[in-house]
Amino acid sequence: MYIVSLSNIANIYYKLEQYQKAEQAYLEVIEFNKNTQDNEALALSYANLASVYASDLKQELSFEYINKALNLAKRTHNTDVEVQAYNFFGIYYSRNNDPDLAEEYYKKTAELAKSFDDITTLSIAYNNLSLLSEKNKDFENALAYYKLSSALQDSIINEKKLGIILDLESKYEKKKNEAEIFRLLQRNAEQEIRNKDLKISMISAVSLVVLLLGTLFYFRLKSRKDKIIARQKIQQLEEERKLLAAQAVLVGQENERKRIAQELHDGIGVLLSTASMHFSNVQENSADEKSVKLLKKANQLLKRAGGEVRKISHNMMPGVLSKFGLQEALEDLFENVEDGGEIVVDYVVDHKAERMEENMEIMLYRIVQEMLNNTLKHAQATKIVFSLNKETEKLIIRYFDNGKGFDQKEIKLEKSLGLSGIRSRVDFLKGSMTLQTEPGKGTRYDISIPLA
Repeated sequence: MYIVSLSNIANIYYKLEQYQKAEQAYLEVIEFNKNTQDNEALALSYANLASVYASDLKQELSFEYINKALNLAKRTHNTDVEVQAYNFFGIYYSRNNDPDLAEEYYKKTAELAKSFDDITTLSIAYNNLSLLSEKNKDFENALAYYKLSSALQDSIINEKKLGIILDLESKYEKKKNEAEIFRLLQRNAEQEIRNKDLKISMISAVSLVVLLLGTLFYFRLKSRKDKIIARQKIQQLEEERKLLAAQAVLVGQENERKRIAQELHDGIGVLLSTASMHFSNVQENSADEKSVKLLKKANQLLKRAGGEVRKISHNMMPGVLSKFGLQEALEDLFENVEDGGEIVVDYVVDHKAERMEENMEIMLYRIVQEMLNNTLKHAQATKIVFSLNKETEKLIIRYFDNGKGFDQKEIKLEKSLGLSGIRSRVDFLKGSMTLQTEPGKGTRYDISIPLA
């Protein structure tokens, strides 16, 4: 109990960035472990003290103690500390501009993590290798390691997925109710305008009784003309309002997705990883076998939850899209579909220009994603043919699947959420779309998006 309490105090000082107090506490823990000859705990204490020195910019001391931790970890077969030490060396050599040694230790980290099925550490190792490759201008390996890291993140189940989805649905329903209230207010305003017009017409009729028939005829024509113009203006304003509202909803949805993805990755993900580290510390220092089993199970659940948080974050805003652009994101999307083994995708993405504006890339990605979803959910297709090309200041998207197709007369656009989502995003980009489909003859989309 003494050593556990003292370790927790040291951890608190470390989190508060009071490094001298954290150092003193860890040194006391080390002396106690030396006296009790608890080499596993001593290795962990060396690793923790190395982290303190690294944060306090005492690199030589940090390097010395992580070496001690690694040597003890190998002797005691403490794989948790050993993989932590390898990762530490990778970071150390990366910061000190020795990419070869950094890569060697990152690969050791990945190899050891894979050997005892530590998916979280393996994902971190691949991510570090991706960053190192990117720093060395090796973009092919950077992308490969990034995909490996993302695939591992996507494989873990998150218990908070339902709560996040329900929260998003609640926000969506709230926005929809606000829009309905706005429409009702608009209708009431139009009704008041019609009522006022009717009163004016009645008063005018009574007054015009004493006037000449020619004057009566003139004012009646003028009144009708004014009403037609007013209705036309109201209709025009309503159409403009609907377009602006739709654009605001689309942009708001993507911004909210991006915000939630960032908060999940940088907030909840970090908290879960930190909690898992603390559980590991407590597990290592617990003598009760029952408690060790419970702590190990709780730690596994935390790691699974952290992985699912990263999965949801990736689904809401794919990292490949924001980091490498539309072309890489689409290629990654089609590769994932082909990996399912049920559909062959023949795709050509010929867009070598500079990165487009962020909202445009997101909207184009969502359009293609929605077409793929429609095929996967409804078409029962075995092949997809896709192309994206730049032609004279515009992007041309062509998409075809050999599925069962459908009768457009039986499916109204406004009732089909998939088709409606595609159409609204094409309108947002001021583009045009044609849809060709018949039962038994597949489905074809032809989309043109202006770039100017």
